[in-house]
Amino acid sequence: MFFLVDSALGAVEFTTEKATLDVDYKLFNDNNQKIITVSTSSFVLRNTDAVNSAVVTLTVTGLPTNYAVRSQEVTIPAAGTLSATLSLDVPHKEDAGNKNIGTITASQGSNQLASLPLEQKTKSMLSLKDFNVDYIDQGDSSEKDSFDTDEDQFELEKEVLVGTTVTLNFKFENLFDNDYDSDDGKIDDINLKIEADDNDLFADDFEEDYDIGSIANDGTKDYEVSFIIGDEANARDYTLTITLDGEDGKGARHEIEKELEFSVIRKRNDVRFEKANLTTTTDITTCSPRFMMEVKMRNYGTKNQNDAALSIYNADLNINENVPHIALESFGENDDTWSRTFNFNPTNLKAGSYYLDVTAYIDNDLSADHERVPVVVKACKAEKKTEVVNKTETVAPEPKVVEQPKANETVTTMPVIKTVEKSFTTDDLIVGGAVIIMVLLISIIGLFAAILIKK
Repeated sequence: MFFLVDSALGAVEFTTEKATLDVDYKLFNDNNQKIITVSTSSFVLRNTDAVNSAVVTLTVTGLPTNYAVRSQEVTIPAAGTLSATLSLDVPHKEDAGNKNIGTITASQGSNQLASLPLEQKTKSMLSLKDFNVDYIDQGDSSEKDSFDTDEDQFELEKEVLVGTTVTLNFKFENLFDNDYDSDDGKIDDINLKIEADDNDLFADDFEEDYDIGSIANDGTKDYEVSFIIGDEANARDYTLTITLDGEDGKGARHEIEKELEFSVIRKRNDVRFEKANLTTTTDITTCSPRFMMEVKMRNYGTKNQNDAALSIYNADLNINENVPHIALESFGENDDTWSRTFNFNPTNLKAGSYYLDVTAYIDNDLSADHERVPVVVKACKAEKKTEVVNKTETVAPEPKVVEQPKANETVTTMPVIKTVEKSFTTDDLIVGGAVIIMVLLISIIGLFAAILIKK
């Protein structure tokens, strides 16, 4: 594309489509710095006059405020070309990205001979310093891929196994110089957004937006995002779009965008439990040991399984259930699941915790998945007993008055009730003996006193 103005003074044209101004705010490296000086990319002018050279003035018109251009005069030989650049003073002002900021003109006096758009390309001061991904491949092996963060597109080396966890490990960096004004160079309100081209990729509702916070000048921040590849995700290629943006102290926004591509794959043989749990809603007790269990198996693999099998086992509960020859079609077909409810009524149980070993098989005897299902047996509640207390009350007989018989009267006797007196204790005997001794002493003293009086 040519931008040409013919005039009597000469014929000059730009042979390039546009000029660019690559701006890196990292060049702000002083606390009080207001501008940086940047040169445009080279652009070419051609003089179409075969006889006369052309002297023109190069400048930029329509610049935003606080920008300044250093105009220059150049001479283009007759029928010749000239490569040139312009220098501009650039403030810390624009958002990261591309923006048309003015027009380069070639003039002679007041006559404009040719013009060329000038586009500013502002580098983002938010950067992805390091990036690696942890994942599980088809062989159930752990993998870690690291990438050159100067690239915008990344691709995992191996396929990712369905139903496994993928972890994205980021290190973000603020590229503003540490000597630049800390308020102007700090980047706030940083947001990370991760979008998939198909949300069926994820096992659960995937959170797309993450608040990273702030990063100071020349600072870094680590961040990790994990998700599970959904069991029902289709085996195909997927793309994650990763966007990071924030705002610096001058109000300019900074953004980077990357893409991560990878393939999801399924195992050939992959039979798993979707459900293996007790469905009994009441307590299991030694008096009432009956319980039910629901089992659901699904074929997540790409191969039909005509001889899948199931076993449920616990020796203490005397449970040994086996179901052979279960047919499961490949994943996504109508008959890729099988389910059954089992009733168990173990005997002679003791209270305690037990575990049922539940195993899924392929080819009837190759273990494919295993669950341990807890069974808690409680003791029977003790029956309440009513205590009967028999009290015997002894009532002493009322004393009877026995009248003396009158003369010539016959006395009729009644049976005598034998009364057992309470025996004396040792203390009673000691007290009694002491009293007797004192009486004897008093008597002897009285006797001697009487004898003396008579004399």
